[in-house]
Amino acid sequence: MSKTSKITVKHFLNTNLKPYLINGVKHYSIYLLLVAFRQNTKVKSITFNEYYSEENFNEIFNSTDDFDKDLINNEINAITLISEIVTKELKEFDTAFITAYFKYCTTVSISNLNEYYYLTTAKIQDDLIDFNLRDFILENNIHQKTLFNYFGNTMQKQFQNYLKKNLKVKDLENITMLFNTAYFYESLEGFKESISKTKNSYLIDKYDKSFYLISNIKQKINNDYFTKKHGTDDEIFNKYLK
Repeated sequence: MSKTSKITVKHFLNTNLKPYLINGVKHYSIYLLLVAFRQNTKVKSITFNEYYSEENFNEIFNSTDDFDKDLINNEINAITLISEIVTKELKEFDTAFITAYFKYCTTVSISNLNEYYYLTTAKIQDDLIDFNLRDFILENNIHQKTLFNYFGNTMQKQFQNYLKKNLKVKDLENITMLFNTAYFYESLEGFKESISKTKNSYLIDKYDKSFYLISNIKQKINNDYFTKKHGTDDEIFNKYLK
């Protein structure tokens, strides 16, 4: 996909669905409208997973309360970030894949992610060898948080602050995105198991075609990191693609 497109996300009360009546008042589910590349999809909210009246919805999404605003912004940031990563790696805006992964990432504990990743090889160099994901988890007391939480706005800021303080990196935004992509790849094996259980042939085929080879290449790049065989991303990729 050669052209870039801004990804926009907005919560809405899905009144097109059959209402759930509570004390005679119509209640509906909250969804997210995800738009990019002249496509759109509707994704059921993970954060707001109850039924809400129109009055409830307006109170929440017009609230000036920091807690309410954090809930909203964290979910928007999570699905936006996931969409950016998936679109970049798949080379297309695949709404089915994004929706499935968005739901799946709520089941992945960040405590189960490995500490070192392939992307450190070319971009960050030897000084990052001391980085330890466990230290970040302990310092912020986030043992029970999921990958969904990590992709949220609050934890992204925490992670950037941690990197800035401990690694003194300059290109903070780019480095953070490199780690985000690495954690995405780290979760793919579990995602494959998840979609295999659903018997969703489209997603299984998409995974096999798009991610299987890349995941193997990334693992080999990760091995190069430990042996300190540094090079650019292109050099390393070309070596393993031959």
